[in-house]
Amino acid sequence: IAAGEDIIHARYEAPPGNGVEGAVQVRYDSVPMAGDMRVYGRVLDHSGRPLGQIPLTLSAGAGQVEAHTGADGWAAASVPMPSGFEPLVVEASTANRLVRDVAIRGGQGLGGPGTPDLKDQVALSIRPGNVENIELTVEPAILYAGQRATAFVSVVLRDRSGLPVVSEAVELEASEGTLDEPIQQDDGSYVAEYSPESGDRSRDVTITAKVKSSGRSATTRLEVVASPINGAIGLVLGGITNFGQVNPAVGLHLDLRTAWVGRTMMFRLGVGQHWNMSEIDADLGDPARVRLIIYPIEVGVMLRRDHRGRGIWLGVMGVVAPYWSQMRIGDDVVGSGVGALPGISFVGGVGFRVAVGEFVFELKGLALPGPRGDLSYRGTVGGLAAGLGYRIVY
Repeated sequence: IAAGEDIIHARYEAPPGNGVEGAVQVRYDSVPMAGDMRVYGRVLDHSGRPLGQIPLTLSAGAGQVEAHTGADGWAAASVPMPSGFEPLVVEASTANRLVRDVAIRGGQGLGGPGTPDLKDQVALSIRPGNVENIELTVEPAILYAGQRATAFVSVVLRDRSGLPVVSEAVELEASEGTLDEPIQQDDGSYVAEYSPESGDRSRDVTITAKVKSSGRSATTRLEVVASPINGAIGLVLGGITNFGQVNPAVGLHLDLRTAWVGRTMMFRLGVGQHWNMSEIDADLGDPARVRLIIYPIEVGVMLRRDHRGRGIWLGVMGVVAPYWSQMRIGDDVVGSGVGALPGISFVGGVGFRVAVGEFVFELKGLALPGPRGDLSYRGTVGGLAAGLGYRIVY
């Protein structure tokens, strides 16, 4: 045991003897009221050592059984008991010696084979040494911030022999958050519960264990990270260029985490708006100006990685882009129409957790064919978009 009370037991069993008989012993088990009684006899030499292969007669009252001793000097037999309630005379005898004892029916036995010739015991008080080492661990080592975030701090004090020291008090400190009083466990360790400060942000927390009596201390680091984003919704404002002009663009996105690809895959549903202008020489004096207002609707998947409050993602979307178009020559409207364009987009972005959401920067490549027909459009309808935004996360 590491500390407390222990008992040291000592027992002696004599080695085999030789020579003639020096003593005979008789023993028996618990005495029944009727039936057979288990009787033991033992033969020893003059030095108290057991003698084997000695003929021995065992009796209880009128019943007798012949037996021979074994290497330990003992012989055993079940002897029939006479009827009645009177005490029994139990005997063990050899050709030269006889020993008697009195047994009471229903009484306790006197032992037999397996009982040591000598035995003793002494109580020993065990006290651990001084604290030489402090084992400090935190489980889990990475804690996601949140209302129910909890980590368990475990401390084991050991002396130079590696035995736990249970008689010393431990003090625990944390650079932030709340640490409960350590509670000693059955194995000698101390365990305390830790809760971080509120706030969904990433930071390192230093936890220190001290033992005043020895002046020793140990520290460990707990990494508190912002809870992983399961969903986000927000706006991105920026611009889009078709490499001929730059126009404003806006997007509204809903991202939802899935269980696929190690929970790194996210589903996105988005809708946006931007517009484009194009001029066409119609040989009518003033050029024809075509204006397109486009509302891309995107559905797709992204792969997102988060670390310490920062996220990075890449994705691909299928796009259906309803649009409204209008053609003017001079100040006159000569036509308008609506339609929808199929396309594809590729997106990449980074996010930084702030308060209940995250600031994001995204780049997007939007590939859309130009409309055809009476109100045709010259130039690229999609293009390269960039934007900044803020999203509420949960």
